[in-house]
Amino acid sequence: MANMPAPYTVAVKTREAILRNQRPRMLLFDFLSSGSKEANVIANWLIDYKEAIKILTSKEGRAYLHYWLDDTLNYLQKYANEAQKTW
Repeated sequence: MANMPAPYTVAVKTREAILRNQRPRMLLFDFLSSGSKEANVIANWLIDYKEAIKILTSKEGRAYLHYWLDDTLNYLQKYANEAQKTW
């Protein structure tokens, strides 16, 4: 479980973080520093797209994200529910 954040492991760690009211950035940090293949792909993506991240974390980008947060979470929920139907 330590080096392989399989979907179940990530789900368990996410649930634990929510129950402990852990800062989301710590959950992300733990995942990115796990050394797994998936974490390395995402870490490299973050590096490759650092300019887009800078835009999203700007004052305007933050306002945009705050405004659309519920809509984005609803989309992720729908996506996960639809993906579950194919399993």
